[in-house]
Amino acid sequence: MHSLCLSWNYGTKALYLRQIQEEGTKVPSFLFMELEKLKYKVNDLLEEFFKQAEFEAYFPVGLNLTNKKLMVFIDGDKAVSYEICRKTSRFLESHFDEHQWLGQKYTLEVSSPGIDKPLKMPRQFAKHQGRKAKVSLKDGSVISGLLKDISTEKITLDTESAEQIVEIQNIEEMKIIVSFKS
Repeated sequence: MHSLCLSWNYGTKALYLRQIQEEGTKVPSFLFMELEKLKYKVNDLLEEFFKQAEFEAYFPVGLNLTNKKLMVFIDGDKAVSYEICRKTSRFLESHFDEHQWLGQKYTLEVSSPGIDKPLKMPRQFAKHQGRKAKVSLKDGSVISGLLKDISTEKITLDTESAEQIVEIQNIEEMKIIVSFKS
């Protein structure tokens, strides 16, 4: 018995196929191709949807497809509301129902990625200015500090020892450090 999970990372523009299966089971290449085609169709739909004036402040950041369950993660230049998720879901559902890309029975979840998920796209950084962040760099090093300044090319972190400037192209991912003060 096995299942497949197709993941699209919008930050790195990479497609991943994860196999959740028993040891030694192979995935047929035609199945991977079908999942890949579906991912691109969904991506194209999301790009079309977020071009509308009402939704241009939002953008997709992740997509996971496991069997008949599709999870779409969206973020925005401002908070992602329930209403934005609902409208995105209805838009996708109308296409899935019309074209039967996932068959008649499927599960669709649209949500923000959540504060515990890493930020992978520079567009996500701006709304977190002034918060503490943990930045993992492509060379394997990690820097933590207050996210002070953000530009299209670099960020400035105020660490315990000094300010550190990091070029965005060197960032693997960033996580916001959540603190609950009483």
